[in-house]
Amino acid sequence: AHPLQELSGQELRQMLPEAIGAGLIGIETQHSSYHEEEFELAAQIAGEFNLLASGGSDFHGRSKPDVFLGMGKGNLSIPARVYEDLLDKKRSL
Repeated sequence: AHPLQELSGQELRQMLPEAIGAGLIGIETQHSSYHEEEFELAAQIAGEFNLLASGGSDFHGRSKPDVFLGMGKGNLSIPARVYEDLLDKKRSL
């Protein structure tokens, strides 16, 4: 989840081949803590590695009352297509 909070773009690129080899099919490209540059970088890296782009609102129920399921802080809104793409990929495995 939200790899660019812990890793630089270069570090993420270095670890992805092993993670993909272990079955990784997507990375979180949208998160309420990301700035526009991080959205773009995460999406670029997902494309480079042919990974699904996922997103998270960081919804945790009552512990984060200002964050709703599928909608994070600011303008973040995770489209239903993200979920549908994951289901499609699961079906094709």
